[in-house]
Amino acid sequence: MGRGPKKHLKRLAAPSHWMLDKLSGTYAPRPSAGPHKLRESLPLVIFLRNRLKYALNGREVKAILMQEHVKVDGKVRTDSTFPAGFMDVITLEATNENFRLVYDVKGRFAVHRITAEEASYKLGKVKKVQLGKRGIPYVVTHDGRTIRYPDPLIKANDTVKIDLATGKITDFIKFDTGRLVMVTGGRNMGRVGVITHREKHEGGFDLVHIKDTLENTFVTRLSNVFVIGTEAGKPYVSLPKGKGIKLSISEERDRRRAQSAVTISLFTFHQSYPHHHTPKHPRHPIRPLEWNAINFVHTTDTHGWYSGHLNQKQYSANWGDFISFTKRLKQKAHANGQDLLVIDSGDRHDGNGLSDITTPNGLVSTPIFIQQDYDLLTIGNHELYLWENSQQEYDTVIEHFPDNYVSSNVEYSQNGLFVPFGSRYKYWQTPQQKIRILAFGFLFDFKKFNLGTRVVPLATVIQEEWFQEVLQQHAGKVDLLVIVTHVPIDHQWPELYQLNAVLRQYFPETVIQYFGGHSHVRDFTVLDAKATALQSGRYCETIGWVSLDPRKEVPSLEEIPLESTIDVARTIFSRSYIDFNLDSFLTHTQRSLRHFDTEKGLEVSRLIADTRDLLNLSTPLGKVHRNYFVDYVPLGSSKNLFNLLTTRVLTALVPKKLVKAHHQRVIIINTGSVRYDLYKGPYTIDTKYIVSPFENNWVKITVPKSVALEVAPLLNRDDYIATASGEHPQNWKLLPPHHQARRQLKNGWSDFNSAGNAQQVLQASPVTAARLRTKLSKGYVTHDDFGSNGDDTIHKPTINFPIPNVVESVQVDETAGPDSPVDLVFYDFITPNVWWALDQIGFEGNVRIQQYSDVYLGQLLTDYIQDNKV
Repeated sequence: MGRGPKKHLKRLAAPSHWMLDKLSGTYAPRPSAGPHKLRESLPLVIFLRNRLKYALNGREVKAILMQEHVKVDGKVRTDSTFPAGFMDVITLEATNENFRLVYDVKGRFAVHRITAEEASYKLGKVKKVQLGKRGIPYVVTHDGRTIRYPDPLIKANDTVKIDLATGKITDFIKFDTGRLVMVTGGRNMGRVGVITHREKHEGGFDLVHIKDTLENTFVTRLSNVFVIGTEAGKPYVSLPKGKGIKLSISEERDRRRAQSAVTISLFTFHQSYPHHHTPKHPRHPIRPLEWNAINFVHTTDTHGWYSGHLNQKQYSANWGDFISFTKRLKQKAHANGQDLLVIDSGDRHDGNGLSDITTPNGLVSTPIFIQQDYDLLTIGNHELYLWENSQQEYDTVIEHFPDNYVSSNVEYSQNGLFVPFGSRYKYWQTPQQKIRILAFGFLFDFKKFNLGTRVVPLATVIQEEWFQEVLQQHAGKVDLLVIVTHVPIDHQWPELYQLNAVLRQYFPETVIQYFGGHSHVRDFTVLDAKATALQSGRYCETIGWVSLDPRKEVPSLEEIPLESTIDVARTIFSRSYIDFNLDSFLTHTQRSLRHFDTEKGLEVSRLIADTRDLLNLSTPLGKVHRNYFVDYVPLGSSKNLFNLLTTRVLTALVPKKLVKAHHQRVIIINTGSVRYDLYKGPYTIDTKYIVSPFENNWVKITVPKSVALEVAPLLNRDDYIATASGEHPQNWKLLPPHHQARRQLKNGWSDFNSAGNAQQVLQASPVTAARLRTKLSKGYVTHDDFGSNGDDTIHKPTINFPIPNVVESVQVDETAGPDSPVDLVFYDFITPNVWWALDQIGFEGNVRIQQYSDVYLGQLLTDYIQDNKV
């Protein structure tokens, strides 16, 4: 006797991927009849109640649905047991959220948030292609759709892209080798990879061989394979966390252990965090900020300095203080009907113990960085040296800022295909002034990226079709162009001028604000009367500030004489450089310390303190009795850090046991391998990474003494910076970043070392009454295109003395002949430069490069300080 359709489902029989607690009740919601099978679907009640936690029970879910707040594939659904399935788009209009149901590698539906743009379409696998009545062709997709008049090239197992508003096919992907696929059934459900080949079995199941990003291969049935991308572009849909890469149990365990430091820090805050002592009045005169319709806070090249500078009071604020500062500034701006945007230009690794002590580096510092609410950010070159850092940036930072991370010329290898590293551009409207902004992000023409990434030169991108189309589509619809870059903004650097010329073709009178980085300087340049660029220093020493009014009425660019360019720009733009300390923060927010901190800022400050304790970063390893500077004193001074390294530290370098070493040697290091000064006080684990964070290996070649002594002088010759054809390495890139920028100035070294000190960063300005009344500390006195009044804190200027590309420790016997063998020892990082120098010398000997030592410079310095008085 027939019993009719089943209406109930026991919890014990419910699909395991629903993840229902088996002991909390007897029954589970049975999916209604719909586009997906029972065991391949997720009822809306489970999605809203169990996954999103937006309801406590089924009654609340029904109340949400009856208000028509929930759409599936663009259609309102009020049935709480409606079966949503793979690739379905769920939209919650009340919260302005969009989700796509895709599998994770454990075979469960992931709660994967997507942008509004991506929510406008879905992918469908073609199950069959047939002719209907009157010979009308149609396809049937995996979600039960019947779509008439498809492209004749579409066949079964292909994937179609469906516009949810019209229900029409806008694109399709052929099923073929090299295609990017996701597995939707079997033991490999949720894995993503590229088809290597298809195996046909007559009378049985066809098999498909797939290879993922980690070069792991696996096999599944043809019916389980869903094509999601082509071999030449990005996946047509974004992927959930993990990107479809399945790890072994041991790999998952190792990843959990590596991240345990972060987890412990997040949940074991100290009861209180000792703030820096702040006097009632600032120690130094502080210039006020100039506000306008839209204002920008800018950081760049932070390199993990989120603890602040513990030995330098003028830069002693930490990242939690910075978060409170921007929060208070936004409150002030919005109270006055003004907008404020927070922007970062990249380089978040390599330079501080907080970022570099973990493996991979940035493991604990990156979660601290993303606590800041950035409105726009991009990538730096230090995120591209190592694949692990690029992967961390992609999985953590972009995941946290999916709409705000903009990179127009950097790509990331995902499942064998290169995809944009974030969004290529962003277009939005500010909340207060309703300013329409179009933003792009660029990295300079960087060549040493890892194999999992690539950088397309800016000059190439601005000629590409997609870039031209974006400009054309938004012409006349933009009030302000914002270009966030990791590119030096110096007038001698051509890339921003190339970009500006193209932008002016489509936006001839639109105000443009550029943000730069990489060269570690404070600077502000004027590209034209309506386009300026800001660069905000390094190492959490500086917060850049720009305010502007994009709608201010000024003459057209053609009407402005060249000599009046800067004067007109001053009527639109204002800039400041804010010292990274609480004095500046309290002054600019007009708050006392008691009313300055925010809850989130204090939480991050505690997190930093706890993480430092956990990693023992403040553990003293020795003591430094005086300051040693990179460039505040001449190279030959006893207070110069390179002098200390070459005369005392490098002499202690010991070769490996199996290395055949000669009694004479010359050790060469590039000056860029030393990142910061060595300050008086306790020498800690943190200090080791601050001075030299790079773990380069030492290598050596054996050459005649006469040749060995010529290499360093040749690498330091100014007229061998680069050839027009680029036939040899650019040796000036061996310098620290802020010296690289200066080396490119037109006047070269002669003016650099002149008594007038015509440096771009630290130039003396006229003595003011405030200076006469106050004892000033040494610090930045910046001279830029707007003059010398940009630094918020008035400092006594310092001189930065020139340093060479490389320095050497010469340990040779003066009585030995010119042909006596000498070990030329250097970092493997500068191997191309050394080979070039040998070629320039004309040395034609047969030499073999050998590993010499793996004790990197930071460890050498640590060992020396522990054993000697410094």
